[in-house]
Parts: sequence; structure tokens; C-alpha cells
Amino acid sequence: MLVRADLIDEQLGSLAQLPVLPRELFLDTAKQADSVSLLRRVWGMALAQLDPAAWDVVSEGRGGGTRFFVLADAFPETATGPLRLRWTVIGEGIQYDVALLKAWDEAAASGLGASRVRFHIVRTVNLGPDGTPRARHDNAPWTLAQARWPLGNSPENTPCRLCFFTPVYLERQNVPISTPTLTNIVAFARHRVSSYLPEEARAVFAWDGLGQTLEQIAASTPAVQASSWVTPEVVKRNSARQGREVWLKGVCGAIDLPKGPGPIWPLLLAASWLHLGKHTTEGLGRITIEAVR
Repeated sequence: MLVRADLIDEQLGSLAQLPVLPRELFLDTAKQADSVSLLRRVWGMALAQLDPAAWDVVSEGRGGGTRFFVLADAFPETATGPLRLRWTVIGEGIQYDVALLKAWDEAAASGLGASRVRFHIVRTVNLGPDGTPRARHDNAPWTLAQARWPLGNSPENTPCRLCFFTPVYLERQNVPISTPTLTNIVAFARHRVSSYLPEEARAVFAWDGLGQTLEQIAASTPAVQASSWVTPEVVKRNSARQGREVWLKGVCGAIDLPKGPGPIWPLLLAASWLHLGKHTTEGLGRITIEAVR
């Protein structure tokens, strides 16, 4: 595979302008909730009361089209012990970090369910660019250009598997994509990254620039469906507007890149932190990069 160093440099240059602040939260919910959606809602309500300005930016920033955080189950899952979540604050949301953290305390105190049973934050762990824990007080943001490829020092040539263990919901012209391709993933990852970039940097991922080139490369990159795409029936969302639980749409599956991702690897790595598609603030669309089995 021909590796375009200039394309890698362009992507990393843009990603250097996109800071993230990821953490893992360990919660004891007294079995009142294991739903990312419910916890996201309770936390959001607490933040809206504590600091409405922060909530407006973090959840309704840029006209409501960009939410500056994602919340998801952390992997690997544990059958016992505290509920483990990965919570990443992105870009413009980082300036409100103190309020965002305090809102978790407020949410825990206000409780869950009709009985308002309190939950407890067992511990909070800051994550570094390689996805591993940092020192307790090291909570400085880092940029997605610093993110570490999980499979070695030559990401462009390292075979890998792109896995969606939680559903990803992508659509074209209001029609869900039931069998995502690598080109689909790259197209939505490009859109995702550009939505968070400062205005002056977004042009790099425009259709008439780098973005179109990356999608053309994705279309020619050897890719194999590693598993059938399936629609799970276990993901629910607590809808305040509808006053009930509703099923979240999406598919789970995996794609192998037997010759490596080539020059699109920085974009795929960024997507592993930002997620893809709809309902990313409730755990959907998380992509993991693993070794080919």
C-alpha cells in the first residue's frame, strides 16, 4: 500500500488543534441503573441546573449539531464491581471542566429512579493518549494528534480490525446503512472531526480537499468484513420528550484491514475517541482498533 506522508501530516496538523480530556468513571449505582443513557440524562439535568451556560455549550453548541462530549461503556466489561464508563470532553467543552465534574457529584446526590436512590462515584481516572491511566492530578487536555496507535509503531502497515461492539448508526439520505464499509466509516469520521475543529481548520476536511482524497484512498484499501453486521436489541434510551424508553437503532460488526489502514490511520484513531454516527453521547458509535485475530 502506498503511504502518503503528506496526507498523514495534514491530518495530524488539524488534529493538533482538537483537544480532548478523557476519563473513566467508576460508579456504584446500587443496581439502580446500568444504562449510559439514563446516567447521561441525570448528569445533564444536574449540569443544566448548576451551570446553564456550560450546558448550552456542551450539549447544544454550534446550533445543537455538535455536542462536546461522549459517554460510553468502558471496555473490557466487568461482571461485578462498579459500573465503568468512559467519558470524554471535547474541544470547546473543556473550558467548563470544573462545572462538568461538579455536575456528576450533584447527579449522584440527587439520585436515580422514582425513589431517587443516590449513587456514588467510586473513583475518577484520567486517561492519557495511549488510553491508559495517568497520574491522579494530571488532568491536562491533550490533542488527538498525540493519540497513540494501539498496535505498534507503524500504524499505516499494521493489519488491524475495526470493531463496533456497541451499535453504530449511520445513514445516507435518511436511510440507515446496514452494512457499513470502510469508505462509510472514513466519510463519517471526517465529518465528525471537522464538526469539532476550529473554523479555520475545518476547510482541511472539506470535500474539495483532504476529505475527498481520504475517502478515495479508503475505497481502494483492502478491507474484509470480519463478521456479519447485526442489529442488537438491548440498547435503550430514556426519552424525556416521549416519557418512556425507546430503542436505539444501529448495527454491530467488524472490518479487517489485512494490509493496514495506510494514510487514513490518524482519522480512524481520532474516531476511536470521538465515536461515529448518532447518539454518541449515550454510548453508541464507539469504534475500537484491535489486532487481527
